[in-house]
Amino acid sequence: MGIEFLMRLHAENGGGELQRIGNAMIDLAHQQLRLTQLFLARSELRPQFFEFRLKGRGI
Repeated sequence: MGIEFLMRLHAENGGGELQRIGNAMIDLAHQQLRLTQLFLARSELRPQFFEFRLKGRGI
């Protein structure tokens, strides 16, 4: 997304839409992490090595 688009969203919606976009990006990262963990578990690697926490979200 271009910065102009994000600035316009913020101006028009007071940041609410930006918050939803941010939450969706965090949710997608969470899903990708879980899929990676499942893949690594199937490969008999240690998925705990790749775990991390995003600030404010228990991922």
